[in-house]
Amino acid sequence: MLKKIFVFISFCSFSFTQTGTDIFYLFDISGSYHKDVLKKAVSFAEDFYSHISDSDRPEYLFPQKHMLSVIDEFSLAGNPCMSIIPQPNKNAFRKTKKVRNDKFSSNCLKTVLESRPAKNTDIYGGLLYAQTSLDFPKKRKALIIFSDFKDYPAKEIKNIIESIDLVNVAVFLIWSDTNVQQDGSISKDLANQFKEFAQQRNALNVKIYSLDSILNDSNAVKEFSNTLIKVSKN
Repeated sequence: MLKKIFVFISFCSFSFTQTGTDIFYLFDISGSYHKDVLKKAVSFAEDFYSHISDSDRPEYLFPQKHMLSVIDEFSLAGNPCMSIIPQPNKNAFRKTKKVRNDKFSSNCLKTVLESRPAKNTDIYGGLLYAQTSLDFPKKRKALIIFSDFKDYPAKEIKNIIESIDLVNVAVFLIWSDTNVQQDGSISKDLANQFKEFAQQRNALNVKIYSLDSILNDSNAVKEFSNTLIKVSKN
């Protein structure tokens, strides 16, 4: 009898840990990106969050943990801002209620907008930081990076690249060009270089988007959400 109870508890525990979604958002806050692009990136992130966390989304996406941090000269520092969306109540005898959790928009995204422009950009440090935060046995794990992908860390920290392992993580690289007159249109190429790196570091899947192409487009937000759901299932 005890053996049967133990097996039942183990099965329930395994089933719980294999459901839900973890999403980590990384925002570049370097000078030019902060000035020209950050508001647009935050706007898209808010639209996406609202869409994917709606209680009408499939039950297997819940519970959801949305985490957020910035890419600056010290991307390994601090704690991510977090918002947790529980499993919606879809009792057959009750009308489905919309799940609203405003912490992500009113606190996390607001903090990004209020951040000071960074002098340097440590993207690899940000990747390692996000990877550690996503180290949960959820069914779906995704990392969304908003950046121009110009990596200029204040200090080279040994073993960061070797420590990055994106196994079971779907990576979304959303690029925007900055300082075009000075640097040219190079961010798409830089994003492709990071795509190759993420693939080498065992990412489950890597997708690249131009922020301008998906901004303020409800169909694009929907398609982006559906793609994340599809490719993040391991």
